[in-house]
Amino acid sequence: MQNGNTIRTEGAKALAAALTPNEEGVFNGSLNTLNLSDNYIGDEGAKALVVALTPNAEGVFNTSLNTLNLEYNGIGDEGAKALAAVLTPNDKGVFNTSLNSITITDGVELPIGLVFNTSLNALNLRQNNIGTEGAKALAIALTPNAEGVFNGSLNTLILVRNGIGPEGTKALADALTPNAEGVFNGSLNTLDLRWNTIGDEGATALAVALTPNEAGVFNTSLNTLDLGDDNIGDEGAKALAVALTPNAEGVFNTSLNTLNLRNANIGPEGAKALAVALTPNAEGVFNTSLNTLDLEWNAIGDEGAKALAVAFTPNEAGVFNTSLNTLDLTNNDIGLEGAKALAVALSPNAEGVFNGSLNTLNLRVNGLQDEGMATLQEAIRKHPNAATFKLEMS
Repeated sequence: MQNGNTIRTEGAKALAAALTPNEEGVFNGSLNTLNLSDNYIGDEGAKALVVALTPNAEGVFNTSLNTLNLEYNGIGDEGAKALAAVLTPNDKGVFNTSLNSITITDGVELPIGLVFNTSLNALNLRQNNIGTEGAKALAIALTPNAEGVFNGSLNTLILVRNGIGPEGTKALADALTPNAEGVFNGSLNTLDLRWNTIGDEGATALAVALTPNEAGVFNTSLNTLDLGDDNIGDEGAKALAVALTPNAEGVFNTSLNTLNLRNANIGPEGAKALAVALTPNAEGVFNTSLNTLDLEWNAIGDEGAKALAVAFTPNEAGVFNTSLNTLDLTNNDIGLEGAKALAVALSPNAEGVFNGSLNTLNLRVNGLQDEGMATLQEAIRKHPNAATFKLEMS
């Protein structure tokens, strides 16, 4: 760890020398993680590190370093291009196959190498303002080409606060959506697009990737989607709900297990649509994959809370949602009626049937009133899993 030490360009060059194979092909083979964040190494420092990581004339390169953090270093286009070269095959088809994580959050793009790199599995470009065009460039690496080939190694993409907007999101969604041949990017499992103002258009595009098409094909790799602070609204929530709701044939998205819609401008209608996906239908079918739903800082109100409560309440046949275990409804304008409905969902019914899957419920910053909180506390007191149930409210 060398973060925040102001080692600058010369320090980076000295470190690079230790990592670079010498004439005998010997190099430091013990270091696997190097954090140089906030050191202002600049383009020249980045290029020095690149020499260590790039195969030389004999095809030898540093094979031990797998994690490199260069955020906040004043690296520009020149340094970025050099870093991209590390990931790109040379004229002999040789490239670095050990590096699996590069973090750069100083306005730098790394899309070119992604097309060829087969070992990079996590890319964090948090707060870089790559914009729509940057997102489109990344999408090219992730989208299957005419031969069906795509980057199959990247599984985590973090683009928090990058201003990619609806159009950038659509480009990324295209990579994740099954094409006419049913081919799609099947490696990405975590996508974090918080604070990108993707709106309902962007959310709808992502929903298309997750929704079973006429042939019943859908993206089966994405399991974590974070759209917090993205202003997707009720329409965006409804589109995502369609992907999660069993269709007429009982088919639904079975891969997504974590959905974060924090502060997304969702009201009662959006919450009710999501509740439909989670509630057993007439045939007793419901979404069995989603286990975490974050709706904090929205405005679902009592109406939305009551709709969600139905999903967790054993029906006349004793059937209820058995997959969701974490529900965050912090600051959602939920009052006494919503609190009572949720309390019923948590209480054993007359036959002693109870919801034993939901174990974390957050109701902080709501207008539950003393009566509502007392009702919920009593429900948990009688709950068979009271010792482990986590209830937060205020």
